[in-house]
Amino acid sequence: MNNPVNLTYSFSELGITAEQIGINMGYLPGTTPDPINEMINSVIKTADDHADIKGKYLILKDPFPLDDHQRIRINRKIFNTGRIVTEHISGSGHILFFIFTAGKGIELQSQKYLGEDDPLRGYIYDVLGSILVNKAIDRMQDSVEREMRLKGLRISSSYSPGYCGWPITDQQKLFSLFPDKPCGVILSETYMMDPVKSVSGIFGIGKNVKKYPNKCDVCDLKNCIYRDKLR
Repeated sequence: MNNPVNLTYSFSELGITAEQIGINMGYLPGTTPDPINEMINSVIKTADDHADIKGKYLILKDPFPLDDHQRIRINRKIFNTGRIVTEHISGSGHILFFIFTAGKGIELQSQKYLGEDDPLRGYIYDVLGSILVNKAIDRMQDSVEREMRLKGLRISSSYSPGYCGWPITDQQKLFSLFPDKPCGVILSETYMMDPVKSVSGIFGIGKNVKKYPNKCDVCDLKNCIYRDKLR
């Protein structure tokens, strides 16, 4: 597959609940205080008006791990994926590259309420944006996994530049595989994405790869602020 696949999702398709948002804010299931839960639900009611959830993915074949076990070569590009990522995708016959975004609207709502001295509502929008983009990726992965299972193949966990020892500078190489400004996402000179609630990454496809329930189990960055964070 050499042409990017385009995907769009509505907020309602992703099935995000108030409890999920509360959990991502740091509350245990069922313990979100009523006033905060009410505010979460009011944010949810507006989410369809502000979310613009889009994604693109591209599947390329024959990744080649280099002898140092720190890099892979694919499509005439060398990605410095590092030991962990290289190890977990080395059994792949294909690599799926993706870029997803929750769009600019949720981010603008967060900034608006933070600027109006309503930091809690602004924070809820911020958390919601992160959940949106990750849920969209999960939905895409589930769909690809079902399709590959019919072919006797499996998918690996997904990995992003900037994590698990993969330098964020490779973001530029990943973006170069897609048309300019994929899904409206712009990459800055410091390799950060705009809109902020955007995620890029890869996962492997093959007979000898494994998808981990918790990617923190394979990452050796013990002090990561995202370690074991629920979606």
